[in-house]
Amino acid sequence: ISFPKQTAGSAASWIASENPGSDVAESDATFGSVSLSPKTLQATTAFSRQLQILGVVDAETIIRNDLAQAHALAWDRAVFHGTGSSGQPDGLYHISGTNSKAMGGAVAFGELIDMVTECAIDNAMLGTTGFITTPGMAGKLRQTLEFSAAGSGTIWEGTYEKGTIGGYNALATNQISSVMTGSTTTGGSEHGIIFGNWDCCLIGTFGPGLEIIVDPYRLKKQAMIEVTSFGMTDIAFRHVVAFCKATGATLA
Repeated sequence: ISFPKQTAGSAASWIASENPGSDVAESDATFGSVSLSPKTLQATTAFSRQLQILGVVDAETIIRNDLAQAHALAWDRAVFHGTGSSGQPDGLYHISGTNSKAMGGAVAFGELIDMVTECAIDNAMLGTTGFITTPGMAGKLRQTLEFSAAGSGTIWEGTYEKGTIGGYNALATNQISSVMTGSTTTGGSEHGIIFGNWDCCLIGTFGPGLEIIVDPYRLKKQAMIEVTSFGMTDIAFRHVVAFCKATGATLA
């Protein structure tokens, strides 16, 4: 499935007089496209027949909610850290073309504003803009002053769920890696930080969405019922320059 995106706009021209004697120069808007193609996501679990028969808890609802949450978490994680291989979509830390800001250690307020500036230079600020990072980094920024002058506020104001940095929304989540090395999640000590226009992030689901397949036979000799989820999803970014990722960001 392809979605159009405008890559350049028309140009307006000033006319020298009321009757210039020549046509205004033509200019055309140009368009490209961003595509979503189905990628398979599955999870499987099992529960005992005894649990089903006793009926003390609603086993079906618990299992359905658990599998749905597993899929939702996988989607979120792929937005940030999808590898583009092994069936995964490309995430912001892997896809080419995104803006990048090297932090070189502890994060300063000015470096975060530089991330915003990178997106502003690319005319990518019209939409739902904001920062997202790890709870550990958010906690550090809540204790770090914007400037050393007396009366300065902290870099992160507000809660982990509804914070602000430099006037922009900020959110902390464990879906962002805190064990990064550069742009990869390889067991390092760096924390991910992304600023962007999140309206440019597309998450597409194909077919009926989340399918639940119940198999009461495969584990019958263990008195268990197997439940497997199946869904097809893809993630894409309408304008990759609408995002800026931080690299090398540490707590100290």
